[in-house]
Amino acid sequence: MTDRLVVDTDVVSFVFKGDTRAKVYEPHPKGRQLVVSFMTVAELYRWTEERNWGLKQIAALEAHLRNFVVHPVDPYLWQIWGRIMTEGKKNGKVIACADGWIAATALANGIPLVSYNGKHYSGIAGLSIVCETSTTFFLTDGSLSDKLSTCNSSLLQATTSLSIFPLSLARF
Repeated sequence: MTDRLVVDTDVVSFVFKGDTRAKVYEPHPKGRQLVVSFMTVAELYRWTEERNWGLKQIAALEAHLRNFVVHPVDPYLWQIWGRIMTEGKKNGKVIACADGWIAATALANGIPLVSYNGKHYSGIAGLSIVCETSTTFFLTDGSLSDKLSTCNSSLLQATTSLSIFPLSLARF
């Protein structure tokens, strides 16, 4: 079990809003450092603008975001994002810009991505995805089983390779 996870915007939002879909993701953070992409933070702030949030709502969002390490954009991430987007285009798979950045964050750190929208990331080489559709993956002690339930079993680990440079985790 990895000690870190990248959390997709949808799951961050579910937890923040108290959405019932957040329930199946509750075991994942236990004992782990939660990472979000800079893109997730940008998406959430876009929502504050689109929905005309007041200062109180924005302050609540900012307090929620303090539960996560925000991975900034850097030259290594640019390279991985470029490869993800190019490979997707070559393979006929349109990957949204934001999803590309979030996937790149997980790949750059060599850690799984927790997302409700696993299909958005299908086919991204080397990306491990945790995408819950039920609670059947929990062990009796509440820990995460080695066989994770996924939206699609092919999402757990893409078998094709993606050439990326080694990353020093020292910046965290």
